[in-house]
Amino acid sequence: MISAKRSIITNTTAQLLGKAINTGSSLLVTILIARNFGAQYYGDFTKAFITATLFFIGIDFGLNAITVRRMQDSQDEQREFRNAFGVRVVLAALFFILLSLFVLIIPTVSENGYSTKVKMATLIFGLTFFEQASFTTANAIFQRRLKYSKSAIASSLGSLVILAAVMVVIALNGDVRAVALAHLVGSITMMSVALSFARAEIGSISPRFNFGKMKGLFSEAFPVGGALLINMLMIRIGTILLAFLRSSSEVGFYGLAFRAFDVVLVFPTFVMNSAYPIMVERARHGTEQLARIVKKVALLLFLTSLVALVVLFFASPLLELIRAEFIESQIPLKILRLWIPIFFLSSLMQWTLVSQKKENILIPIYLLALVINLIANLVMIPRFGMLAAALNTGISEFIVLFFTSVVVLQSFRDTRELKR
Repeated sequence: MISAKRSIITNTTAQLLGKAINTGSSLLVTILIARNFGAQYYGDFTKAFITATLFFIGIDFGLNAITVRRMQDSQDEQREFRNAFGVRVVLAALFFILLSLFVLIIPTVSENGYSTKVKMATLIFGLTFFEQASFTTANAIFQRRLKYSKSAIASSLGSLVILAAVMVVIALNGDVRAVALAHLVGSITMMSVALSFARAEIGSISPRFNFGKMKGLFSEAFPVGGALLINMLMIRIGTILLAFLRSSSEVGFYGLAFRAFDVVLVFPTFVMNSAYPIMVERARHGTEQLARIVKKVALLLFLTSLVALVVLFFASPLLELIRAEFIESQIPLKILRLWIPIFFLSSLMQWTLVSQKKENILIPIYLLALVINLIANLVMIPRFGMLAAALNTGISEFIVLFFTSVVVLQSFRDTRELKR
């Protein structure tokens, strides 16, 4: 258990150091765009960015969870990596086609929707699907070997390149398409560094397009990937509906608030990245061992969620320092921050179920939460705008936490009763 604690702390720390650079760079990019161009421009950026990156979870599709679980020894690593890489390249291509069709079909408007510039920026962001597929697959090796420092280096370099490129865009007074291009350049940098590290670890990293193997991996990952995709849609649906139903400025206000909220949500992600391989190993030796480590991780996540609450409490008034009009972002951020403990703990419950190979229950739970979220937002956003989006985001995540916790706790209780 001491070794497990050390591994979780060491790898979480490596990710946090990398994220400190990523977050610092990303916040600077956010501040520079918002301060220099205003809420409407930032709203256009948010529309393009959120629409495209919504598909990132689809490209991830939970494949790393299954790939890492399959890697029982070093001999499995290269084979499973190449299979996962092949699946992700295909997914990236399919999602880019879907994104292109979406951009083609939706009306082209100038205010409450997608202008020509926003559509083009969305497609440029879509090209990062292929870089994301490569980087995410490389992370399976770093996660399996608990070498997240390599992932942190790659993502940090990519973030710094994006920051430098955005500064050039601002100096040249470029539009939202140029900002999207800056992100594409940074993504290519991140991909190149991550793949070079992965090659050093396992040798050949070329994607394998064995459709029998790919189908098997995709089928096994479907419950996890489907749940993650629905979860991402559930979280982002408020922003997407705002893009159609409210002004670009309001999308910008909410986008900035959600960006601040999103920064603190990386912590449970990093903790679970480090804890998941250990949880899988504990699950192989019995539910009791898994339950012990889940309790420790739950305590860690709950305590850090309280720290995050305090941080956002003091950060909220700083938003108007970016530009006076962004005082409007404070209220949705105040609503969002109340849900931080819920988001932290739901991540743990989700990956506990995957560790127990009970991921099939996730899709029905997330679908229920998504339907409730969608109905509530369609009813409330036309009247209450971004405040409704912030409220419904938290309520839907609470639904997820409640039902996943019931399943996890019941499985732990059943195990104890069987041993009596």
